[in-house]
Amino acid sequence: MVFDIPLNSKVTGENNYDISTVLNYSLGIGYKYKDKISLEIRTFTNRDLLGYSARVGDFQSSSLILGYTIF
Repeated sequence: MVFDIPLNSKVTGENNYDISTVLNYSLGIGYKYKDKISLEIRTFTNRDLLGYSARVGDFQSSSLILGYTIF
């Protein structure tokens, strides 16, 4: 589960809209090589950035995460 907290985020244009706080989900898979290098791909479910307005602000994202373990 992902809980986003927008910090002073707005959508500007014809009208100004604040970004709403939304709970959405994430699914990922990863691999760790020799306990040092890791790689993960993560995708997030769609979320409506303008949750309370009549307009729709759909947002979807994916992440590629590369890691290295020092100790």
